[in-house]
Amino acid sequence: MAVRLEPSDCTILVVNSAKFFAQFATADLARWLPKLAQTLFLPIRDVNFESHSKEEIQLVLNELSGLNTPIRRNKVLVAGIELEESVSLFTLEALAFGFEVFLLGDLIKASDERMSKYCWDRLVQAGAVPTTLPQVALELATSNQNSASAPDVKEMLSTYREMQLQHERPA
Repeated sequence: MAVRLEPSDCTILVVNSAKFFAQFATADLARWLPKLAQTLFLPIRDVNFESHSKEEIQLVLNELSGLNTPIRRNKVLVAGIELEESVSLFTLEALAFGFEVFLLGDLIKASDERMSKYCWDRLVQAGAVPTTLPQVALELATSNQNSASAPDVKEMLSTYREMQLQHERPA
């Protein structure tokens, strides 16, 4: 496993994106996340699993392994909904497929918070790396050849923090 992330190695994957953006209850995040990915020169893929079958997940993994060939992006930054099902099943398959998986904990929601600790433990023990979007974004911005993106990313992350605060406030 690499110590540092490089933009040329990574793809952002949003698992069950339709439910994900509805759960976060903000259209702002749905517009903001692709802008961040563009600033960091990262491809972003939205995936909506129907059956959670191995075949369905393998199709996504095959697509990801073909991105930007001949340079294979072998690290997946995962955000999503349904930690217990979609995120876990995708992560375990991705690890078995040979991807390094980084779980964006601040952008992963569990259906049942009582069970989430067990899911996180299992995924970490299997080899997934828990992290946050701000941590990864800053790391990618500072390792990027285009150092001008670091100030842009810092500004975007302050907007992200505001979105998080607004989401946490009761209506």
